[in-house]
Amino acid sequence: MGLCPTTCEPQLLTTFPSPSPHKKATMFIDTHAHIYEEEFNEDIAQTIERAIAAGARKILLPPTNEVSTLKAVALAKRYPDICHPMIGLHPEDISDDYPTTLKRLKKILEDD
Repeated sequence: MGLCPTTCEPQLLTTFPSPSPHKKATMFIDTHAHIYEEEFNEDIAQTIERAIAAGARKILLPPTNEVSTLKAVALAKRYPDICHPMIGLHPEDISDDYPTTLKRLKKILEDD
């Protein structure tokens, strides 16, 4: 089961049909991991290896602002097979000019 490193809460378990009609393949997707933050810099490779060993096949990286979006994109470039950046703003990071910020965030992801 995917765990959010900040809350340790289970995230999403999706079961997909396997090629065999008698078995189902299970794929774990961690839908909320802030592993691009400084706390993971020293052991990010081991963190991702542990996630893969536990059955995770995708890790979604939800940013909270423009800076964390850049961090999430950078991590996804290092681990493109498993890490996938998302786009968004945390309510605490929203300013009156949030539409402009969202356009910049969208461009960051499109340019990637």
